[in-house]
Amino acid sequence: MIGVKQSPNAPFSRHLKALQGAKDSPAKLTKWFDQVAEINLIRADIVHSVLETVQICDGKSEKGSWQFRNVGNASAGPRVLTSEDFNALVNRVAALTNTLNQRLKAPTPTVPASPTG
Repeated sequence: MIGVKQSPNAPFSRHLKALQGAKDSPAKLTKWFDQVAEINLIRADIVHSVLETVQICDGKSEKGSWQFRNVGNASAGPRVLTSEDFNALVNRVAALTNTLNQRLKAPTPTVPASPTG
C-alpha cells in the first residue's frame, strides 16, 4: 500500500498531491492522477459556488442547466453544466474510482528470493 499520511481534514487536492508524490506511487497511475486533477477543478467550482439555474426557452423547447461561479476564483468565468454533463461527470468519477480500486486490489509483484549458497 502507498504510505501517505495526511490529515483527514486536509483538502482533497492536498491528498491527491501527496499520493501522486509518494515514492512508491505506481507510474501506471499517472494518467489516472491527471484525470482526477481535471475532475477536481470541476468539483472545486461546484462546491465553492453559489448555484444558479439557467432556463433557455426558444419558444419550441426548453433547456435547463446549472451555472457555478467559483467564489474563490472570481477571475474565472462561470462553469455551466447540463444534466447530461453532470451525468457524464458522475460516470467519469465512478470509472476512475473503479480503476483505482482495481489497482489497489491487484497483487503486488514479488521478487523471487535469491538462492543461498
